[in-house]
Amino acid sequence: MNAVISKHVLADDMIRKLVNLKIDELITYVDEIQADANCSTLNFIEKFEIVINRLYECKLNKCIERLKKSAKLRERSAAIAKIYYDSQRTLSRDLVLELSTCDFLKKQTNLIIKGPTGSGKTYLACALANAAMERCFKAKYVRLPDLIQDIEESLVQKRSLKRLRRRYELPSVLIIDEWLLSSVSETVCSFLLDLIDARYTETSTFICTQYDVGDWHEKLGGTTLAEAVIDRLVQNAVEINLGTLNMRKITSPSKFYNSKK
Repeated sequence: MNAVISKHVLADDMIRKLVNLKIDELITYVDEIQADANCSTLNFIEKFEIVINRLYECKLNKCIERLKKSAKLRERSAAIAKIYYDSQRTLSRDLVLELSTCDFLKKQTNLIIKGPTGSGKTYLACALANAAMERCFKAKYVRLPDLIQDIEESLVQKRSLKRLRRRYELPSVLIIDEWLLSSVSETVCSFLLDLIDARYTETSTFICTQYDVGDWHEKLGGTTLAEAVIDRLVQNAVEINLGTLNMRKITSPSKFYNSKK
């Protein structure tokens, strides 16, 4: 092993150990606290608490950054604080704030977010997913049309559907967007049942849809498989109807520029 030329407060051997433990951020924190005149009167425990708090914050931020990168949300910057409330929009601020605490994850509660195109279904789901990831819960986003395409490609290429399913089984929050824009095959319905059954009572699934739950049965094939999918999604779910207000028109940049004319 090459010798370490150290300009730090800590000895070389200690630096190597911190690097091996993957907490080498402590090296800089110790240097800074030793060089800070304001910390000169602090005792060991007080300095130790400062260093550990900084390390914790650093590791937490890195964890959240990794979670958000892997979630692949469609609305990556979606935030609870930016959600729009209006008398024309049937969205309860109290309900959203309650959901943003993420207590629903402890009860594995599903969310069914309904509204027409442009009503903000995806944004709301992503904002809540971001709130969950801020608390270090894992989240994942997928459009149902993309998932169906992955299923069909796996079948053609004779790849394991179980491996594909595992990708979506484990996240604490799974957003399935553009739910049932068109009817699905029995194979897809069977895959969805296996996926949702694996998540049932273990995790929370967000469904973003334009259709009432009553319309799902036919779109899922009208069989007992369809009934099983719906039952597992709906029984422990909070339903949110966003109304008909088109949020794309409200948030469109063109509206801002037109208002300046």
